[in-house]
Parts: sequence; structure tokens; C-alpha cells
Amino acid sequence: MDSQIALLGNELLTGERVRLTTLSQADLSEIGAWWDDAASDIITVDQKPITPEGWLAAQQEHTPYLFGIRTLEDQVLIGACRLIEVMWQARHAEAKVVIKHPAFVGQGYESDAIRTLLRYTFMDVNLNRVYAKVSSVEKSMIEAYEQCGMRIEGQQRQAIYQDKDYNDLVVVGILQREWMEQKKT
Repeated sequence: MDSQIALLGNELLTGERVRLTTLSQADLSEIGAWWDDAASDIITVDQKPITPEGWLAAQQEHTPYLFGIRTLEDQVLIGACRLIEVMWQARHAEAKVVIKHPAFVGQGYESDAIRTLLRYTFMDVNLNRVYAKVSSVEKSMIEAYEQCGMRIEGQQRQAIYQDKDYNDLVVVGILQREWMEQKKT
């Protein structure tokens, strides 16, 4: 694991409480423990359920911007994040961030991971806009994105079927210039 951290050890991937790292086969047992949560769309491919091994292989093949989220203190893998739908001409992408380790959910790690991913996205990848799609029932995740400067851009009514009910999909986003202004204050 130390080689993973050294590989991605620059300050852009390190937040106040988390570090974004590569994911490997060694992480599959922890990722597999997250599989019971059907609401976690970060562990699906084209909305089809797959095995942890299949998920990791698909992500590594198609998503160059896939990271594990680890605590700075003891390097515990607590979640994952990624950029998908990267549109180079328009310079925007969709972010997906999820904290799955039960001891760390709702403890502020979500916001730190989002801030860290945004810093990397705007300063290294040099995108102009980042957006995220969140189920309207996931109020804490919407708040976490808003705490990081993202604004609600719209809502798609009954766009997802979750827990035997239709829920709205909230779209939040931030522009690079908004993020830069936020950093100045």
C-alpha cells in the first residue's frame, strides 16, 4: 500500500482528513463488504450488478479517474470516488463520491473527499465544470456537495427507482472560476 500512496502522494490528492489513492486487487475484500448496499451506484456498471472483481476491472479499464478514499490517520479504505462522463471539448465531468465504511459515514469525510476531488479536477485535470447527480432522499450528500461550493442546478423528477419508490435526481455543479473564487476567501 505504501507504493500506492507514494505514487499518488502529491498534495492535490490529500485533504484534511482523507487521501485519494489507487484501488487494487488487495482492496477487493473491503469493497466486497460494500456490496450489500443496493443504493450505492458507484458499484454498478451500466446499472447492472456485478462482482467486486468485475467492478474493479471495468473501472480500471474505462475510468482513469478512479480513487479509493482512505483516512490520513491510518489509511483505512472508507470509500471511493471517480470522475465519469469526462467531456474533453466542453471540459466537464460527473463526480461520484461515496463513503461506505459504516464508522465513517456522516462524519465529514464526504465533504473532505469532495473538496479533494474538486481540487485535483480543477488544478490537475483542468476541467471547467464538475457536476454530480444525487438521489433527492440522500439529503446529507446534497448538503456535503453544497458545503463544497456546488450549487443545485436542477432536478429530474422521478428519475430513479430506489427502495421500491421513484425518487427525484438532484443535479449539483460548480465551475472552475467559482471554485477559484471560493479559494480566495
